[in-house]
Amino acid sequence: MKEGLLAVDTTPQLPCELTVGKFISSYWEQDDIDFSEIDYWAAWDSHGNVHKLREASRLRQWKSVRQQKRMA
Repeated sequence: MKEGLLAVDTTPQLPCELTVGKFISSYWEQDDIDFSEIDYWAAWDSHGNVHKLREASRLRQWKSVRQQKRMA
């Protein structure tokens, strides 16, 4: 199973309230991250909704979803 990442260096500091037009910036040390292995970025809101930004190609995303369903 793949590992996840957690954003800890953000502006503004978390937790915080975001309203329309506001955003959060996250800063990462890129030396230790293999960006070719990232399927998607995700954020959760206070209502439990997941907001995803796909990073991988459609083919790799499809393979990853199939693999996750097999493991479940």
